[in-house]
Amino acid sequence: MSGRRDRRAIEVLGTVNESGELLIDVPLPFSANCRVKVLVAEDNDAEDDIDLLAAFASDPANKDIFDDSEDIYTLEDGKPFEG
Repeated sequence: MSGRRDRRAIEVLGTVNESGELLIDVPLPFSANCRVKVLVAEDNDAEDDIDLLAAFASDPANKDIFDDSEDIYTLEDGKPFEG
């Protein structure tokens, strides 16, 4: 055994302010005062993401996704995922 603990990784977005400090958009799902490792990558693809979502929404092949009659499942179907 290496003695390493299980690690959990998440991806979140944030903004670098005028002082160069990273401001994360959402609260992190870790316990208070725990140490985290941060990998920062500049995200210049936000406009590309919007273009991709717009293309998806306007594609006739995806029209059924937005049809309310396709919503056949409820929260009572299945079991909650406990990950």
